[in-house]
Amino acid sequence: MNLDSEPKVLAVKLEVPKLSQAPEVPIVKPPPVVKDLNKG
Repeated sequence: MNLDSEPKVLAVKLEVPKLSQAPEVPIVKPPPVVKDLNKG
């Protein structure tokens, strides 16, 4: 499961910065989002 989660996390990190257009904001937001998905 960890292997499947890694590529998805990388894809999210690549997509988030493009949508937010801010390098600092996306880096702070991905961690909490990933934790919520794992719990759900």
